[in-house]
Amino acid sequence: SMALYPNITSSQTVLAFNNLTAQVCELSVIAVNGTVAINRQLQTVAGINQHRVDVSSLAKGIYLVMLNSGTDRLVQKLIVE
Repeated sequence: SMALYPNITSSQTVLAFNNLTAQVCELSVIAVNGTVAINRQLQTVAGINQHRVDVSSLAKGIYLVMLNSGTDRLVQKLIVE
């Protein structure tokens, strides 16, 4: 599972998730209109991972935060205000 906190933010959020193995995952932040606002690679470790995501440059609105590990895809809603 994946968590974002704070989930309503104007500057940054922390993405927290548990990973079974160390690997490279793809992080995408997608606007509701389908525009990819952020797309980057994350190096993860086995166990609990926490990554800060700067959203201060994003327009206000609702976004989907997607984490893709190749075999799993986790999605969480984020509100930028």
